[in-house]
Amino acid sequence: MPGASLYLLGTRVERPVVVLICDDVAELVATRKILRIALARCRSCQGRFRVLPSDVQPYKRYGLVVILSLSRVHTIDNKTLRDTAWKQFTGQTPAHSTLHAWTEGLGSFVLGRPAGTHQDAHSYSAIMAAAKSRWSQLTDPAQPAIHPRRFRSEARRERLTALASALAFASAVVAVAKIHVPETSTSLCAFRQLAITFGIPSPFSFRTGLSCTPIEQRGRRDGEAPRSPTKTGGLSCPTRTRSPPGDSNRSLPSSTPPSIARDGDA
Repeated sequence: MPGASLYLLGTRVERPVVVLICDDVAELVATRKILRIALARCRSCQGRFRVLPSDVQPYKRYGLVVILSLSRVHTIDNKTLRDTAWKQFTGQTPAHSTLHAWTEGLGSFVLGRPAGTHQDAHSYSAIMAAAKSRWSQLTDPAQPAIHPRRFRSEARRERLTALASALAFASAVVAVAKIHVPETSTSLCAFRQLAITFGIPSPFSFRTGLSCTPIEQRGRRDGEAPRSPTKTGGLSCPTRTRSPPGDSNRSLPSSTPPSIARDGDA
């Protein structure tokens, strides 16, 4: 909570998370680790909160480095959801639908859509403004082009474009600030850590698993009427999308690789 007065407790809890490590042959492996997380108490509401590392997002099984690395490959390097989620790293791979949800949530967050952010999170525009106030040479990145095979709807293209722009801006910030980004991290992770030093609490906290952003329905038969958009709060969902043709469930005989854990991917 912004402005809350917290103090650490002696209690520690276990928290599983999938992180990137380099193995003996310098190959990146997504590995599940159990972290020991400190608890803090708020003096105002007396609630207890977990003090998470900067590369671990609330309610996410995967670390931010894994999320952003895969999102970048899908968005900028033009890889399909399945190829990105299953083949980019070895080890604990996410479902392709999980990667779709990550890119939806991140894109919505960058665009400033209420459905894409936590209630107590700072907006992306505020984070950009804080960086520009420190480095006047920073400018808005040029709008990147997203390959047409990565989207079917204009809304999906808009969110992928926003995510690609955020990745480009983060690279510019890291270059200006002269921050070394290790192989097991990303520029946006480094930018997030920098934003924390600006005094911005919970930067880049985005939601996934939104009820109105399912991985899109299969291609309908000729003459079949399109489905009505999902309703949220009486309004048409602003983040309804469709999967690209190359990412359809028909592309592979199985939609789940053997390495995926069966206890959920969010």
